Amino acid sequence: MALVRLVSSVRRMLQTPQWSFLPQVQLELLPGVHLPEGDADEVDDDALWHACPKSKVTRSRKRIRNNDPSKRLKNIVHLQDCEHCGNKKLRHRLCMGCFKKGEYFTA
Repeated sequence: MALVRLVSSVRRMLQTPQWSFLPQVQLELLPGVHLPEGDADEVDDDALWHACPKSKVTRSRKRIRNNDPSKRLKNIVHLQDCEHCGNKKLRHRLCMGCFKKGEYFTA
């Protein structure tokens, strides 16, 4: 009796398709659906060869691509005129001309 139930449950499991995350395995488990042999191999081959470079990139080409002027850091200089003497100074910095003369501390 137990053997009959075991055999019937195994038959039911084999007859019902077991869905999986892989579509090819899923189609193989469906009864009456068969993949053509040649098409499956071509799809696999195309997926493997798309990521491969056709030829080696030379050092000069790589340098040209990586050292593009648009990728370089821009020179940002924040120059202002000094309020006391009129010389150029960086923003948020002391003017060296006035600082050496001592005008910042006396004014």
